[in-house]
Amino acid sequence: MIGTTAIKECAMPTILKNDFYKGVLRHGDVIIEGSHTPLVNKIVFGKVQALLKGNRMRGEEDGI
Repeated sequence: MIGTTAIKECAMPTILKNDFYKGVLRHGDVIIEGSHTPLVNKIVFGKVQALLKGNRMRGEEDGI
């Protein structure tokens, strides 16, 4: 829960894949460095993406 708003579990992968958190902005295929301070560094962001990809691949193998 953030403040008084609950985040649904199914929304978490979408949130965690958002490039904004590593300091970049994406519009279609165009990616630019943002002027905002990244919420996580690019190394941590990359590790999260690898974990998400691994979870997705295991889910496909398990028939989920």
